Amino acid sequence: MTERQLTLHVTPDGLKQLEERQCLPDHVQPDDLAQATLFLASDVSRMITAQQLVVDGGWT
Repeated sequence: MTERQLTLHVTPDGLKQLEERQCLPDHVQPDDLAQATLFLASDVSRMITAQQLVVDGGWT
């Protein structure tokens, strides 16, 4: 979550519920999304097509 999301939209109770429901007990950081984007932009992912890469710490 971005700082703006945490400030404007997330209550302490809502944050606690989020942490209890996802597999990884940490917040998704902008760098997590950046790393996934770099992976998809690299040659390593050249054979990946028509997939969804979900970066949500196990929330879904």
